[in-house]
Amino acid sequence: MSSIEEDTKGGFNSFLEDQRDEEGDATVTLYDFNTNVDLVYEEYPVVDAPKLDSDTYTPSGRTSLHDAIYRAVTETAEQINATGPAEQPDNVIVVVLTDGKENASETHQERVREQVEVRREEHGWEFLFIGANQDAALTAENMGMDC
Repeated sequence: MSSIEEDTKGGFNSFLEDQRDEEGDATVTLYDFNTNVDLVYEEYPVVDAPKLDSDTYTPSGRTSLHDAIYRAVTETAEQINATGPAEQPDNVIVVVLTDGKENASETHQERVREQVEVRREEHGWEFLFIGANQDAALTAENMGMDC
């Protein structure tokens, strides 16, 4: 991932800016993953969400891609289910920025695909996979996401 560090930061920061320009209120939750999966912040108002920079983002370790996606999807679903219907979001967008080279997860790809398909088909979630290698499209497709 270190080879695309600047692209990753720029892609995330551009996504934040685009979301800030949209009407309505939005929140953002950020997970950072390498050998481990860490929740960086949760339900942060998108207008105030910190951008990624060299102090807040440094690639390292291996890539627990499946673990990160599975955790983000299931924890987001739990969070939404714990709120009342009036407070639930109109839209959920899951954006994955990675080099696409899974090499450290304990979660099998099929479990990720099942979660993605349920959230897309039954709940209308959107998934965007942004990878930085020639295998990115295949990696996204194998997990039921668009690239």
